Amino acid sequence: MTLGLYFGSRLLVSVVPDPSGLYRVNWPDREPSDIANLSRCCDAAREWAERSVLLDRKQPVARHLKSLANFSWRPLPVRRKAGA
Repeated sequence: MTLGLYFGSRLLVSVVPDPSGLYRVNWPDREPSDIANLSRCCDAAREWAERSVLLDRKQPVARHLKSLANFSWRPLPVRRKAGA
């Protein structure tokens, strides 16, 4: 299952399965991560997302802390191959 980490309705980063049975983080600004278990990939993706959202926003600290509640994991839609 492929998971996406969203901030509100915006997809920030995704965690995708690797053929080895483990997972990788698909970063938006670089190559995919090394393989790791699902929980490590999700932790790394969330930490990156929190840091990037906090650095991008020029708002008071209280608003930053409130914005951290807007993260959510959702399954990404599965693309079906033509003729399948």
